[in-house]
Amino acid sequence: MSNWFYHQAGRQIGPVTEQDLKNLLQSRTLAPGTLVWTEGMQQWQEAATIHNLIPPASPPPPPGSGLRLQTQTPAPPPPPQSVAATAQTHALGACPLCGLEKHMNKGKPLYGHKVCKSCYYKFANRRQAAFFVDIMIWRFIMTPVGMVLGTALALLGMSQAGIQGVASLLGLLLLPVFYCKDCFSGYSPGKKLCGVRTVDTTTGAPAGIIASFKRNLPLLIPFMPIIVAGRLCKGHRTGDGWSNTKVIWQKYATSSVFAPKQPAP
Repeated sequence: MSNWFYHQAGRQIGPVTEQDLKNLLQSRTLAPGTLVWTEGMQQWQEAATIHNLIPPASPPPPPGSGLRLQTQTPAPPPPPQSVAATAQTHALGACPLCGLEKHMNKGKPLYGHKVCKSCYYKFANRRQAAFFVDIMIWRFIMTPVGMVLGTALALLGMSQAGIQGVASLLGLLLLPVFYCKDCFSGYSPGKKLCGVRTVDTTTGAPAGIIASFKRNLPLLIPFMPIIVAGRLCKGHRTGDGWSNTKVIWQKYATSSVFAPKQPAP
């Protein structure tokens, strides 16, 4: 029996036996959109597109027919195709994230894949909520720091204008610390709370301190935070290209929508 590899949470796992992989898929431990690979395949493919990996459910016989269902001879497996090509199989089918079809008639593009309207906006809302939480935490930390510093400078006889100048300078000096917020294994506090994560686009590895700083540095540009907020729905935003990063929904990390651009082993 052949050995298989699969992607989960941005990591390549395997080898596992074909039966073990089937058990993981049938128990829903792995989603149908999980990328899998075995020897002889040219590219990674979604498990749902692999012949006999996820056996289809047979319909019941018509009432009173007295006829036994005959198993139709399965078609041969499809030819190897790229991750981008397999995304097209969802165009009129189930969402590659939630697996439902009811919102696909108004599907939206996310990282080059078509997902249902519900998942599209839920993902964007999680990212927006994560950024809001990070801002609130930063303010919660900086407000008492500023109060203590202001009180100390006032006791030393510094003027109000001088205290404001020092506070502004301190805020600018500490701003790079905020821009490194995604460096905790790809999480900021807000992202951890909201179930999203920043990873390397190519390898799927969690973003580090340098990548986090680079992707957030454009936020210094006036009005850029507003522009970025409007682009969250599409997946990549300003700063991701320079830092080679993207944000994934950790719940669906094994889906082809969030898969890294990593070649087969």
